[in-house]
Amino acid sequence: MRTAPVRCAVLGSVMCLSPTASAHAQAFPNMSDAEARATADQAAANHAAAVRAAAAARAAALVPPPSSKLPQSKAPNQLSVHTQAFSNMRAAEVRAAADQSAANHAAAVRAAAARAAALVPPPPVKLPEFNTPEQLFTYARQLNDPEAAGTPFHLKASFVASGDTEFTGKGTYEEWWQSKDIWRKEATLGDYKYVAIHNGATNLASATSVYTPLRVWQAMNLQLFHLGQHNDQQPDWKLSKITEHNVSLLQLARGRPCSPEQETPSCRDQYVFAPSGILQSYAENDLSQTYTNPQPFSNLQLPRRVVLSLQGNPLLTLQIISVTPLSAGDQNLLDVKSIPQYAAVPARIFTGDIPDSVTLPKVLQRAPLQFPRSQRGHEHNSTVVTECLIDPTGNLREPFVKISGGTDYDQQALKSLRQWKFAPGTLDGQPIIVKTVIVTEFEFSVKK
Repeated sequence: MRTAPVRCAVLGSVMCLSPTASAHAQAFPNMSDAEARATADQAAANHAAAVRAAAAARAAALVPPPSSKLPQSKAPNQLSVHTQAFSNMRAAEVRAAADQSAANHAAAVRAAAARAAALVPPPPVKLPEFNTPEQLFTYARQLNDPEAAGTPFHLKASFVASGDTEFTGKGTYEEWWQSKDIWRKEATLGDYKYVAIHNGATNLASATSVYTPLRVWQAMNLQLFHLGQHNDQQPDWKLSKITEHNVSLLQLARGRPCSPEQETPSCRDQYVFAPSGILQSYAENDLSQTYTNPQPFSNLQLPRRVVLSLQGNPLLTLQIISVTPLSAGDQNLLDVKSIPQYAAVPARIFTGDIPDSVTLPKVLQRAPLQFPRSQRGHEHNSTVVTECLIDPTGNLREPFVKISGGTDYDQQALKSLRQWKFAPGTLDGQPIIVKTVIVTEFEFSVKK
C-alpha cells in the first residue's frame, strides 16, 4: 500500500491532520494519488466555507450557535470522503472550532454596531427654561452648590498661589461638611497651617500664625462655589442670553456700590451659566473665577478645576482631587476635641454685614499719593478700587486691584496703600482681620 506525506487542513483556529493516501485511493479508485488528495482538500475547503457561512448567519442574528454534529452521508460522494478525511479529528473539536468562529464573528458584529451607534448623534436633551433671575439662581444652587443642596461631602484639593502678594507657592485644602452648623476645614500654604472646626455653638480655629494669608482665605472660598443670594435688600439681578466663542450662555449681572461708605464707583457682579444651569464663571469687575471640568457628585455637577484671575492673569489655580460622601469614620474629625494645638489662634476674618459688636478699622496714617511719571503734564483723572486685609495689629496686608485705573495708576495706588496705618477692627473687643475696599482717586488740577 502506498503512503503519502501527512498534510494539514485548517478549520477555524484548529489544526487537523488528513488521513493517508490509501484513504484517498479507496474513496477515489479511478484517481491518482495527487488527484485524490486535491479532491479531498477541495472538499475540506468547501465544508470549512460552509461552516463559516453558517456561523456568520447565526452571529448576524446574535443567536448563540447550537452545538451540532457534522453533516453525515451514507452515499459514497465527496461529502462522505470529507467525513473520512477528518476522521482523525474528534467531533467535539470540530464543534468547538465552529462555535469559536461564530463567537468571534458575533463579537465583531457587536463591535461594528457599537461603532455605528457612536456615529449617530444622541437625541436632543430638553434644557430647563429660566424666565427670571430667581428661577436660575434656585435651579443653579441645587445643581452646583452642595451646601445649598444639603449634600454632606469630603473634599480634597491642591492649589498654586501666585501673583504680587506676600505669600505664594503650593498649598492644600480639605473640607468635611455635614451641615451649615457642622464642618471642618484645613488649609496649608508653605509652612503655614490652618484648621477650623464649627460644631453647633462651638467654633474653634488653630493656626501656625495669627494672620491668615490672602491666598489661603481665597482658596477656602473657591473650593466649591456658593452662589450669592437674591433678595429684596440687594440691587436687582438682570438675566440675559449672551454668546462667547460661538457658544450660547446665560448671564446674571448686577451693579452695586463697591463699598458701603461710597455709592460710586459702581462694582459689577456677573455669573455665567451653561444653558443646562452649570456655572461657568463668576466675575467681580477685574477679578474672575472660572470653573471647568464638571463631574457628577450625588445629584450635582461639581467642577474639578477653579482658576482665580485678575485681569486675565492667574492668581490661584485650584485642582479638586476628590469629592466623596461624608463617611461614618469622618465623624471624629468633626469633634472640636480633635483640633490640633498650633502655636497661634488665627484672628477671625470679618467680611459680612456690620453687626453692632464689630468696630471697623480706622485710618491713623496715610501715605502721599504720587501721580505716575508717565502721566505728568497730562490732564487725566483716574480711579483705582483696591481690596485689602487689615490685620489684628492694624497693618494693611496684601492689597490687590479690583477695578483698574490703568497700570501706572494701579502701581502708584498700591505703593501708597502699603504705607497706611490703621487702628485694627474688633469683634466684641478682640482684634480681628477685616477685609475692606479702598477707593483711590487721582485728580489732576491745572494751576492758573
